[in-house]
Amino acid sequence: MTTRWVPTGVPGDGAVDEIHAATVEGDDIGLVRTAEGWFAFGDCCTHAACAFSDHGELDGTTLICNCHGAEFDLRTGEVLQDPAEGPLEVLPVRCRDGQVEVGIVPPRGENAP
Repeated sequence: MTTRWVPTGVPGDGAVDEIHAATVEGDDIGLVRTAEGWFAFGDCCTHAACAFSDHGELDGTTLICNCHGAEFDLRTGEVLQDPAEGPLEVLPVRCRDGQVEVGIVPPRGENAP
């Protein structure tokens, strides 16, 4: 399967620990640059549908939802603290031509356009 890279409109030199919101192919995603690099993730907490771009904060590579305290590992999406109801979707991310891009991988059995 081939990853298709989609520009987000977020500049690649963005501030560290600032959560950005973007819409990619109709999905709301969050983007953040940490000391480890850029991360992309579903912008909605799996517990209470709070947007991390509005109600989130970081502690290293831990993403915290300030609505109810759920915590996630940005690298894997793994739940670190309840009341999260499942892992966070994480996406591949890269910087190219001065902006952040996320990778879209088609589901198994589907051909890339």
